[in-house]
Amino acid sequence: FGAATTTTVTVGGVSSTFTTTTFDAGGDADGDGIPNGVEYNESRNPEAKDNDVFGSARLFAMQLYRDFLGREGDLAGITGWTDLVTGGTYSRLQVIDAFLASDEFAGFVAPVVRLYFATFLRVPDYAGLSFNAALVRAGTVTPTQLADFFTVSPEFAATYGSLDDAQFVTLLYANVLGRAPDAAGLAGWVGLLQSGYTRGQVLIGFSDSVEYQARMANEVFVTMMYAGMLHRT
Repeated sequence: FGAATTTTVTVGGVSSTFTTTTFDAGGDADGDGIPNGVEYNESRNPEAKDNDVFGSARLFAMQLYRDFLGREGDLAGITGWTDLVTGGTYSRLQVIDAFLASDEFAGFVAPVVRLYFATFLRVPDYAGLSFNAALVRAGTVTPTQLADFFTVSPEFAATYGSLDDAQFVTLLYANVLGRAPDAAGLAGWVGLLQSGYTRGQVLIGFSDSVEYQARMANEVFVTMMYAGMLHRT
């Protein structure tokens, strides 16, 4: 895979040299979701759309790892899910639900989805959601660091302008809880900001609150299903 071969052809005393390169193992020449290297291992054709996820329980399980977790499945995991489907223990819908609710997917993606709704009152764009969730999953940034970035982003400034601490907390009450702050709540959060809390910490406090998770459960579920199954939002 990815190997270059230089060949010289001589015909009638005239020579010409050209280079050919085999497929990149991690690429997907036919765009069917299976990397070229895996296609060969699974006896599939890397130049034909033959990822039969509807007919093959094994290919179905392998694709869920790519779609939801962004990686190739481990052998034990693929075999386990395949056996559950072929044995009739789990339906395909139950397997999809298990991947959707897994710590590796929902544990990282759901908090990022809520941050988009809480901060910008919008469905996250797929590219932004994928990029930011991958950063959190890899440990490159923490959810709080991502929230800090959201609060100083160009979109935040363009949408809300410059806010003092009280205005920022009032905004979160409106965006997240759908109401004006009570006096004690406003004073408490502003006090935390003035004592050293970052705005990202306060934003996470709102977006990860039990009240907001319950309020946004359906929106988060639908957003994650589109992202995981259809690669769009």
